[in-house]
Amino acid sequence: MVYKRGVNMTRPVRSCSVHTAPALAADLQRYGPLETLRSPVSLPVARRYCAQLARQHLPNFMFLRLVLPRGLQQHLWNIFAFWRWGKDLSIHVHDPRSGLALLDWWHRLLQECYAGQAAHPVFVALKETIETLKIPRDPLADLIAGFRQDQQVTRYYTEEELIAYCRYCHNPLGRLLLYLGECATPPACQVSDYICTGAAWVVFCRDLAMDTRSGRIHLPLARAARFGYQEADFFSEKLNDAFRLFLEAELSTAEGWLRAGASGLPLLPRWLQLIGGIVLGEAVEVIRRIRKRNYDVWSQRPEPPQWEKWLLFARVWWLCRRGKIAALCR
Repeated sequence: MVYKRGVNMTRPVRSCSVHTAPALAADLQRYGPLETLRSPVSLPVARRYCAQLARQHLPNFMFLRLVLPRGLQQHLWNIFAFWRWGKDLSIHVHDPRSGLALLDWWHRLLQECYAGQAAHPVFVALKETIETLKIPRDPLADLIAGFRQDQQVTRYYTEEELIAYCRYCHNPLGRLLLYLGECATPPACQVSDYICTGAAWVVFCRDLAMDTRSGRIHLPLARAARFGYQEADFFSEKLNDAFRLFLEAELSTAEGWLRAGASGLPLLPRWLQLIGGIVLGEAVEVIRRIRKRNYDVWSQRPEPPQWEKWLLFARVWWLCRRGKIAALCR
């Protein structure tokens, strides 16, 4: 028998009793740390499981299928499944003690995967990706460190704290894409980090209402206070001139990161330029919508509809074909 070990708690995690989202609860029942597998999940079953998770939950799944080289698609689904499980454990397990214990278990499974042992479907599939593309452990372990931070930290007071959070919770995803493209050079990693940090900053602005309603504030509170906007104002969803000035400062910070990344996109392979262009284009469009709504992110999430995203995909493809992908940030 293969036992999925790794949870070390005084009070055991019970998959049925941990407060989770329904989909995560079902997966914990089937593949959680208290389950015993008679044998590892087969590689074809593991691949299908990861692909299904990607199909159901990965933003822009259809676009990625069109852009990604066929031989890399399954590898991206495997990486996404690893990220999806960890992110769900970090934000949908509402008891921090249980959430951290489950993330310890998830980290142990990653260690065992690099030691050549895997039974959980995500790690059976990920093991193939790691071995084929020679992916080091650091970006995957960094993601888990970021997931732990989601369980432990609900406020960020300075810009430096938020940059450090992006270093663990967002930037590793871009670096993993570079490993898929076998181009994880220092200059390419810097370009990827700029884009991931800038896009994450835009998400913090876009999802401010959703985050505060769950008890989190990802934007720097010290900077908000300099504009006269206090922590309590976030939770009362106060929309005033102080908030507008503060949010504009955050959007400008995001634009700086995005422009720095856009200038380096030509360093990457064409398919990675397209993916980076979509990330940039969507972030820029969200910024435009927030400004158009006079910075009201409280009453409605400023997200472009799907048909506009397809128009954006077409524009990104055309700019990339003409070698002008950096024009997205102008």
